[in-house]
Amino acid sequence: MKRTLTQTALEFCKLRGTGLWLLALLSGMAAIFLSLYLVVADQGTAYTFALFTGNIISNTQSELLPCTAVFLLGQMMERERTCGALKNLLAVPLTFRRLLGVKAAACAVMTLLYSAAQWAFALAAACALGLPGLDSAAAGRAFVCIAGANLCVYLAVLPVAVLGARYAGGYAPATAFALFYGFFGSMISTRRWGVFYPTLAGSVLFPPEGAPLPGQAACALAALIVMTALGVLLLARARDRSR
Repeated sequence: MKRTLTQTALEFCKLRGTGLWLLALLSGMAAIFLSLYLVVADQGTAYTFALFTGNIISNTQSELLPCTAVFLLGQMMERERTCGALKNLLAVPLTFRRLLGVKAAACAVMTLLYSAAQWAFALAAACALGLPGLDSAAAGRAFVCIAGANLCVYLAVLPVAVLGARYAGGYAPATAFALFYGFFGSMISTRRWGVFYPTLAGSVLFPPEGAPLPGQAACALAALIVMTALGVLLLARARDRSR
């Protein structure tokens, strides 16, 4: 366990040393800007801090985080291939699936930092706009909702990310599919069966206002468990396909 945590920390440090962290930050900030645009442009809605948080979660889970997460994991593996490090790494007692696993864990850490950055900018934007409903309790709930929803999105796209990262150049079609995967969720989010859609599970399980409805939460959780199990299965069966 200690070795895995150490390897995960090293992979995260390698990720931080590339431009990929900047891409993740820009993706997170894009959701804030889209939500700010809605606040400014939609004069017919009385926006509160909770509603603003809900917009951030919705924009993130539909258009931004699915393709960003898949691209990050795929690029982390692709860099090992293109620089020739993958062959050297696999020559030591480090299996391909373990390497992929620690990189997936590093991406999960990046998702939490992505969420923290979104939360901080959301608080700053809400204060600047003077949105009602912002207090210490609401701020704490917003962090839990944003981080929880984003982690749910990451688990929902984990099978796509792992499958794309297993093949040389596989991250490109996987990222394109993840873009469609997330966008389709925004199209069905208002439909009754939308609670079964994996990328929408976070907004069902972590609503900024009120409590999740038991029936909807059970459906969302079931969809998320299926996708997580599929991702773990693909990870467990992963092997180097770069040759």
